[in-house]
Amino acid sequence: LKEKGVESLVSLLKNLDKTAPECNKLIKVVTSCLLNSINEFEEGQKVAIEEDIIPLTMKLLKSSLLDKNEDETRLFLFLIHSLSEFELGRSHLSQPKMIQVMVELISSDIKDSTLESLLEIMTSLLNEEIKITLVQTNLFQTLITIINKKFCDAGVKKLILDLITLTLTNSKLLNFT
Repeated sequence: LKEKGVESLVSLLKNLDKTAPECNKLIKVVTSCLLNSINEFEEGQKVAIEEDIIPLTMKLLKSSLLDKNEDETRLFLFLIHSLSEFELGRSHLSQPKMIQVMVELISSDIKDSTLESLLEIMTSLLNEEIKITLVQTNLFQTLITIINKKFCDAGVKKLILDLITLTLTNSKLLNFT
């Protein structure tokens, strides 16, 4: 951190031309280094968050899904998961705009492994405010549609049902008085 390593990595990731094929390997290397720099290291995460790593990672995740680049998708999901381990990261990931991005990703045509990762991240973020945001985004309608129309494995179905159940239980959403 003394040499501004995390800031440099985030800056490099921001400035890489994702459309240039030769940058794919560099994106993976930079993302891996960034992941190593912030994984289980709260101060590193704080610096990365100050450098806007969360919106950048969400943007890159969307792009990697559109490009069907599984390696990058996996790395960006690891990075988001790592950021969700501390309160500061959870609070930034819990912003309605970030929740909406995750809901849009879940609604798109993604692999079960990606869906599973996004559901695990969303479950880890659950609190009363997030529960209300999730209901407002129509996430549950999307999840029910996925269960009914898409063939997905039992583990993904269980995660979907767990997320719905955890959102509705012990929630102000059920307080009808």
